Amino acid sequence: MVSWDPRGVGESPPSKGSEGSDMFFDADPNTPEGLLAMASAVSLRAEICTQRYGSYLEKLGTVQVIEDMNAIRQALG
Repeated sequence: MVSWDPRGVGESPPSKGSEGSDMFFDADPNTPEGLLAMASAVSLRAEICTQRYGSYLEKLGTVQVIEDMNAIRQALG
């Protein structure tokens, strides 16, 4: 059995932040105003996360998980 600690959770520095969540989830996606509120919430979160974590964000994501899993797979043969 093999397991790993994905980046950004567990023992690695986490990425945390809920800024914009209420604005996003309270918006009505069926209206132009709601869509604008959702887009604003996403922009707010992206801006705050970038300020908070900087280049560390480039190390978190699906591509990095795939690369890590491939490295584990290759190491195991």
